[in-house]
Amino acid sequence: MHSKRLPLLLFSILVLSTCILLFSTHSKTQNYILEGQVLYPDASPVSLDVYITQEPEFPATFLGLHRVRTVAEGRFATEYHAEVNVPIHFYVVKDGLTPVRHTLYPKAKNGNRQQLDEPILFTSLHEKLGSEHFYGSKGVPQLPTFGHECSRNPLGFIPVDEILFVENLSYIYCSGNATPNLEGDIRTRKKLFSHTFFRQLPAGGTYNAASHLTENKVD
Repeated sequence: MHSKRLPLLLFSILVLSTCILLFSTHSKTQNYILEGQVLYPDASPVSLDVYITQEPEFPATFLGLHRVRTVAEGRFATEYHAEVNVPIHFYVVKDGLTPVRHTLYPKAKNGNRQQLDEPILFTSLHEKLGSEHFYGSKGVPQLPTFGHECSRNPLGFIPVDEILFVENLSYIYCSGNATPNLEGDIRTRKKLFSHTFFRQLPAGGTYNAASHLTENKVD
């Protein structure tokens, strides 16, 4: 009798252990109220799209992602069902501009109401280059990068079609230059350019970089 109960007891212990393991490793989720602001000083911030995801990789498409639109003063608020203790990525997207990403690390002390510590900078200074801008050897517009914040000579160039998004944007003001430079992390299809200084002209602008295209090109 005892010999029959032993396998049953061992089986019950195995099932119980498996359930405990599954529940302990299963990701917890909750509804967050996410609040933030998109700072767009060049024009009205109204009706910009902000896409939200917890996928770490750049999305192949923004269709189907959670979306919220900014309202007055570029503010937004939305309810988002997310995994706990997993970063939340915000992408600000507008036709003709390079996407900008901001990452939020939810703080347990804030509970289900999470607010961005600072506005997401979004400006036409990173407008995608067009046919009127300078080209590299492959006929692709390139973004000039600089060795320090107020340098006038490009250190290298990044092919525009390789750029996925920019992150951690900030303005850099230099004396004698009315147009501010930008500093940020530029994520391309091949690598990440961290803490990069760049100056991208709006459409219709010109920049004489012909003498630098071959000797300073970024690989």
